[in-house]
Amino acid sequence: AQSLSDEQKSLVEETLKNFNPETLSQEDALSITETFKDAGIQPGRELAEVMSEYDFDAKAVGDMAGVQAPPPPPSQSEAGSLDITDELLLNLNELINDYYSDSLSAEEHATTLDAIKDIFERTTPEGGLVNTTA
Repeated sequence: AQSLSDEQKSLVEETLKNFNPETLSQEDALSITETFKDAGIQPGRELAEVMSEYDFDAKAVGDMAGVQAPPPPPSQSEAGSLDITDELLLNLNELINDYYSDSLSAEEHATTLDAIKDIFERTTPEGGLVNTTA
C-alpha cells in the first residue's frame, strides 16, 4: 500500500473541498481520479481514509470514474518458487559455500558464480521469484 506524503494529503484535501459527495457526478469522479493519478497517488487504504474524512467513499468514486481496483496479491500457492531438486539444492549449497570461501582463485570464483547463476536460471519460475506488480 502506498503511503501518502504530506503534499499528497494536502492535494487530496484541496481537491475534495471542490466537490460535494452527495451530488457527485461521473465527471466529478473522473476529475478527482485524474487529479490523483497526475500527482502519482495510487488507490489504497490511506487514500480511502483521507477521502472518508471528507465523506467520500474512495471505492464508489473509483467505480464511478471507471477506475479498476488493483489486483489482489497472489496467494502463497500462486507465488513463484524455485523448481529445484534435492540434488541441485545440495549442489547450490556447495557452490555457495565454495564461492564465499577464501580458497578460490579469481577464475574459479567467476566460474563458481556462473554455476550458481545457471542453477537459478534453470529453476526460476516464469515471471521470476518476486512479484513486482504489488
